[in-house]
Amino acid sequence: MLDISSNTFKNPFPLLPKSVIYFSASDNQFSGEIPKVICELDSLGKLILSNNNFSGSIPRCFENFNTKLTVLHLQNNSLSGNFPEESVSVGLVSLDVSHNQLSGELPKSLINCTYLQFLNVEDNMFNDTFPFWLRVLPGLQFLVLRSHEFHGPIFSPEGSLSFPKLRIFDISKNLFTGVYTPDNKQQRFIGVSFSNYSKSVVLTNTGSKMELLGISFNIYKTIDVSENRFEGEIPKSISLLKELIVLNMSSNAFVGHIPPYLSNMTNLQSLDLSRNRLSGKIPLELEKLAFLAWMNFSYNMLEGPIPQGTQIQSQNSSSFGHRP
Repeated sequence: MLDISSNTFKNPFPLLPKSVIYFSASDNQFSGEIPKVICELDSLGKLILSNNNFSGSIPRCFENFNTKLTVLHLQNNSLSGNFPEESVSVGLVSLDVSHNQLSGELPKSLINCTYLQFLNVEDNMFNDTFPFWLRVLPGLQFLVLRSHEFHGPIFSPEGSLSFPKLRIFDISKNLFTGVYTPDNKQQRFIGVSFSNYSKSVVLTNTGSKMELLGISFNIYKTIDVSENRFEGEIPKSISLLKELIVLNMSSNAFVGHIPPYLSNMTNLQSLDLSRNRLSGKIPLELEKLAFLAWMNFSYNMLEGPIPQGTQIQSQNSSSFGHRP
């Protein structure tokens, strides 16, 4: 195992013994293409090169590691081009290529990664439809497609949006359209503990961005579909997700009333329904949400009194005002 992370190392890239099974060089100043010498390692299981200045394309040789490579983290670099099908090792448990300049479509070879639990491709330039084919992955818990040009509906005539083990589902800041209907199976939120190996994702909670690291994922159960083009009423099935902690549906085109059955989500701590076309009153039933620490209903067409619950009255007035 070799860990040289969190230094100020620059090129040339170090020569690595072929026996390395864990290599982390994150948070340094390496630049240029990812060295092909990495592909010659015999038993590489975890590769973490995040937070450097690597550029060029992702090496196509990673599939050569077969089931050995379980962790591949390349986030916060300047990698570009398509994500090659050949760059996917079927043994991956955690894949993070967020905050790069990758484009094209997601590699369909991810469908072969039957152990995959964590997938973060946030803030690249992917232009694709929703990857329904990922639902065949039995253990997928974290799916983050935030800040791309993903488009079209997230409804499939072949079946429901079924990811039974999801804990974090973030498709915000895309171009998705149509009606959003989460699958009831997501209410299970079955979790598996992760090792604390530099795994991170940025969520929008209590109105600001927040980065979660490592074991924090065992706590958060999140749905973020904000800043898309979803329409229709807020689906009733959302109320079945009783373990949900963060729900962000802001900046869409949802219409109708705020449903009183949201009060069934008794663990909810953050609720953002702002910047939609909701009308009517804020349901009195929301007073039951004892853990609700932050909420935002602004920029809708709501009317009537604000419920008197302690957690609601403690909110800033800006959470309730402003018509679109």
